[in-house]
Amino acid sequence: MLDINDASIDIYISPQGSKELLISYKSININTFTVVIFDISQTSRSDSIIFMYECFQLWEQSITGFLIADESNFMMLNTKGMTVLNLGGSDKQRVLNQTTGQV
Repeated sequence: MLDINDASIDIYISPQGSKELLISYKSININTFTVVIFDISQTSRSDSIIFMYECFQLWEQSITGFLIADESNFMMLNTKGMTVLNLGGSDKQRVLNQTTGQV
């Protein structure tokens, strides 16, 4: 049996109409945080995993992961800082400076 914690489940529906299920969780013993995205708009489940990411995460330390739906990003916050995964189709994204309002 695999013990998990700090899990989240999100559903993302793109403007094009595709549906994706995002599951993230922390695993004990192997000390990893895993993010898996499944395409749930397909009728065939043979190729349903479209993205998988794993990183080191101590079981004893908390981590929070959540989907930023409007930007197609997934953010992970832990005691060491923040990590953002780009889940969109583009390599670059615009960043807005909250202070100046400039891109």
